[in-house]
Amino acid sequence: MKRAFTYISLLLLILYAQYGYDVYQKSLSAAEIKGVLSEITNEITSIPLQPADGHKITNLHSIRQQGGYLYFLSNKTLYQYTTKGTFVRRITHPEYTPVAGYAINPAGQELIVLSENQHILYYSMHGELKEQREIHSSLDDVQITSFTLLNESIYLIEEGIDNSNPSEGAVIRQQIVCYDRNLEHKYEQAIINANIGRPRWMFTGLQTTLYADQDSGLMYAYRPGMNTNYLLQDTLFLRDNWQSLLVEAHKNKTIPAIPLQLGQRFWISSFADNRNEAGSYTFCYDKKRNCYWQAEGGFSDDYFQTGIINHMEPIDNYGQQYAFTKSGETLKGAFPQEAASDTTVVFIFTLKA
Repeated sequence: MKRAFTYISLLLLILYAQYGYDVYQKSLSAAEIKGVLSEITNEITSIPLQPADGHKITNLHSIRQQGGYLYFLSNKTLYQYTTKGTFVRRITHPEYTPVAGYAINPAGQELIVLSENQHILYYSMHGELKEQREIHSSLDDVQITSFTLLNESIYLIEEGIDNSNPSEGAVIRQQIVCYDRNLEHKYEQAIINANIGRPRWMFTGLQTTLYADQDSGLMYAYRPGMNTNYLLQDTLFLRDNWQSLLVEAHKNKTIPAIPLQLGQRFWISSFADNRNEAGSYTFCYDKKRNCYWQAEGGFSDDYFQTGIINHMEPIDNYGQQYAFTKSGETLKGAFPQEAASDTTVVFIFTLKA
């Protein structure tokens, strides 16, 4: 009898929770299937890139701005341009230093570069190599999948085999390791799936990126979700529980992983499927207007009419400023000269406040 009562109580709890979620969902503005950029930003800057001393710029990513200059990665090479699109220099060369990631340290006026051979290299803002140091991980067969600089501390996401406990044997582990600017080890923290109100949500296998929460400054991990059916439910749960969840995770010396990038007003999940463009999406929730978009393929550029944006990435640690790139036929309307010469154009925008 007691067991039956327990089962009935659990069933009622689930039904009431689902009912509450359905009521809450209906209180939102209707989802827009085709989101446009003017809904989330007031202005976009376009930067057509000049030829890079005979090197073709493709697969451009990891865009940053600092002091009138634009930095980005292309084919494992770090480039420096002006914010007008004028080529300045190739800072690294992939045959010697294949770049896996980098960050700008404004306080030290330097570029900190992570190479694929697990070295950290320090360059001046004008590309002069000052020093390099080797990373020493506590894991075996380690791979470094993410690199972030925040408050002059270096954060690496490491994945490898942990052999530290003989009784447990070899364990595959993912961890965040914090170093100071000189690559002196400070601490390690595990990445955990945040409790977002539903069981069995798992990492997707996509790359994890670290960001800082706007309000608390505490770090969290973002990895886009592959099942878009749950993104609204996850968003509503996090809106009501995020700060307490984040603080609790850090008290336990862990970093919570969630399927959203949390800006001041807009919360975004964006995934670009390079093998199947139809599999790309951008989900965006507007906290101010209490509405959301679930744009298949991505948001549409209604400023320069360059079509669907299947990939846009934050260019800061807080998810407030974004960038995307276009080339070829998509530029034909607004940039005919760049379209004809197969020039890449970088577009940068700041989310509405």
